[in-house]
Amino acid sequence: MRNVDFLPDAYRQARRRRRLRLRRMGLGAACLCLLGSWLAADELRIRSARRQLACRTDQNRTVQAGLDQIARLQAEQAALLDRYRLLQDLQPPLSSVQTVFRIAQLLPQQVALRQMQMTCGTATPPGGGAASAVKTQAQPASPTLPRVSLSGIALSEVDIAVLVGQLSSCREFANVRLDYCKAAELESRHVQEFRVSFDMPGQAAASQLAGGA
Repeated sequence: MRNVDFLPDAYRQARRRRRLRLRRMGLGAACLCLLGSWLAADELRIRSARRQLACRTDQNRTVQAGLDQIARLQAEQAALLDRYRLLQDLQPPLSSVQTVFRIAQLLPQQVALRQMQMTCGTATPPGGGAASAVKTQAQPASPTLPRVSLSGIALSEVDIAVLVGQLSSCREFANVRLDYCKAAELESRHVQEFRVSFDMPGQAAASQLAGGA
């Protein structure tokens, strides 16, 4: 049996146009959704790039501030080194005040000093004599060491031995030697006259450093 359509052609055309319009509207909405998604993704990428750029800018600013601080510290270090060298140049290589103060600390109560003499000469090698003189001529000259001689009196030889021992145990002094010790009278009292000499290797090193500078 054949189906007979009694709908007019105008109505069928209107329905066809309506379906076509709805299909196009659906496609347009889908395109708009895709376009919106693409724009949203681009916006997210742009925001992420901006955040990274801001972070890199802050890092660059921090690094630049650190470099400036390092430059200032290096300038301050150079100025302090110059001041230190100036102070080292102004200070004398031999500090007699410190030497006297150190000797006063090591001096026993029963010992009194009469004279203190400080000289700078060539250190004498052990075992003097002609053989030492020949050996000194064959070898290069020994370094110049400040030599200190102490002359004074003591109540007994034990006090002198204590002084020599304390001077020998001090790291600032070397080659401590008792030159002589003899009996004497002072205001009807028996005392011991002595003379002790020693080197100051630390002061010699300071003198060589000052001369090299």
